[in-house]
Amino acid sequence: MFDTKRLSALLPDPERLSSRQKRELSLLGSLLHCTPHHCDFLHEPSRIQADHTGRGFVLSGPIEEASSYAEVLELGYLDGHPLPDLNGKPFDTETLESLSGLHATMLASTLQPTPIAAPLSQMLRKALAENITASDGPVLTLYMGHDDTIAPLLGMLDSHVKAPGYAQDEIPVGSALGFALYRNADGSRHVRVVFISQSPEDIRRDPNRAPLSWSYPRVPACHGKGGTCTMPEFLKALHL
Repeated sequence: MFDTKRLSALLPDPERLSSRQKRELSLLGSLLHCTPHHCDFLHEPSRIQADHTGRGFVLSGPIEEASSYAEVLELGYLDGHPLPDLNGKPFDTETLESLSGLHATMLASTLQPTPIAAPLSQMLRKALAENITASDGPVLTLYMGHDDTIAPLLGMLDSHVKAPGYAQDEIPVGSALGFALYRNADGSRHVRVVFISQSPEDIRRDPNRAPLSWSYPRVPACHGKGGTCTMPEFLKALHL
């Protein structure tokens, strides 16, 4: 278990991160019909610190609570539920994309910084490296997880994702982070990072027929053709 009290001092300033989301916080306040005497969380200072157990982090301030509200609205939209209007304007995909930035900021604050991402993703990075470098490795390996599984791995790769209909670095419901292995005729191997998602509008309309959207996140440590990684570059990007 990592030392949260020591690591909390190494994390990015959550006040700076939340200040970038002023428009989105105002949008959420309008949807929730906040007044100067309600929704106090919108005006609290942003902090991140070790919890009382010393084994986790506590994020406080606008982003912590706002990200939860934003995620609820996001899930409600995907499930086809009626949602609050914005000054007479129906809740639409533009509103969802803006609000999803609040959840993405929460991930950026608590899961993607290297001091947190390294220990959280250690076992997954090790397993991924073992499978992808094995000469007789499996054709397909599927790891089940959540946004808090993908976010630390993206943090370690210093990579970013943009799913259609969502804010930068939001990790939507049902999305997947993949690693495709290519073997060349000369025996060399390359890895390409793949991100798979679906647009919220398509899921709301018909979740069983929503088409997949494929993108290929850039990994700064990799310089292969088409953004691929040589095997040494990929292992270096995994910090292994």
